[in-house]
Amino acid sequence: MNKRVIAAGLGAVLATSSAIWSSGVLAQTPSGYGAATKPVVTADQRLRLAEKLRLIEQIAGSVEPDMKANDLPPEGRRWLLESLYAMPLEQIRSLGVPGSFRAASEAVTKAKKTTAKSLGQSQSDVVYRPITACRFIDTRFALGPLTGTPRTYDLDATGGSYGGNAGCNPVSASGVLDADQIAAVAINVAIVSPTVAPGFLGARAAFSTNNTSLVNWYQSGAGVQASNAGVITTFQGGGDEIEFFGSSTQFIVDIFGVFTAPQATALDCLDPSTLSSTTPLAANTLGIFTYSPVCTTGYTSVGGTCYTDATTAPGAMYLQAQGVSSDNVSYFCLYRNLDTVTHNINVWNKCCRVPGN
Repeated sequence: MNKRVIAAGLGAVLATSSAIWSSGVLAQTPSGYGAATKPVVTADQRLRLAEKLRLIEQIAGSVEPDMKANDLPPEGRRWLLESLYAMPLEQIRSLGVPGSFRAASEAVTKAKKTTAKSLGQSQSDVVYRPITACRFIDTRFALGPLTGTPRTYDLDATGGSYGGNAGCNPVSASGVLDADQIAAVAINVAIVSPTVAPGFLGARAAFSTNNTSLVNWYQSGAGVQASNAGVITTFQGGGDEIEFFGSSTQFIVDIFGVFTAPQATALDCLDPSTLSSTTPLAANTLGIFTYSPVCTTGYTSVGGTCYTDATTAPGAMYLQAQGVSSDNVSYFCLYRNLDTVTHNINVWNKCCRVPGN
């Protein structure tokens, strides 16, 4: 696998693409026919592509001597190139220079299991948990009206501490261990008997300098009431406080939902025994790729197992490489049979998906 192999494939792609654009061929689109428009490639994209091709060439070149020395089949070269081309630049950077085809297959398979971003980030990729609406704050019965100084409320407390319902407990209602795990709250805020006109009431994460108000009003008097609902981020340093600020008024806060980090959920995986295959490998065979059955639609191969029946002469069957196929739906084994009799190669495929519809 040298520069000519990679350059030839890349050159063919570029030549075909250039010919299509320069010829003015009309492109078929769902809405009919229209003049083809050449996509814009930014300077950064060109640099990333150049680096990706350089790293692929480096990796391919490092395993070439090993493949020639062990007379490995050309299928291995195709698998390696297809897998590398499909991987993002960041993963290719992490591979290093394997040196042997076996090391390369193991590194590529391991990289395929590692995503650039995890499935859930605890502070940003949160889920909404509806709870039975309950009264958390009522300043008429605790602490009194806001007087112009911002006031913080701890979500680890219950409504009983703030003039609300003692049974209003955001932590227990949302099923988390403590309020640090609550990233935001969904609340309804009502103002009662404001004494300043025009005035406003704002809600925000504690210690924030954000002045965007949640509730506004423009009158004063004992009979004035207004309400509004919104989502308020909690103080991320401690993760458990919200703050109210603004003009002098009594106010009431009902909580009807919280946002928390998603709970860990096991992958939905198929039984590997239903995705296994057995292939005979003749005596004195240098090497053959053996593939497992492919994953069911919607599932991805996350690994597999290779083994043989060569129990009486375990050294006779030499595992040269194994890994996930380039299309991520099957698992392969590459064995060499040094024995004088035929042995069976067994391949198991582990297919999983993130649970959901």
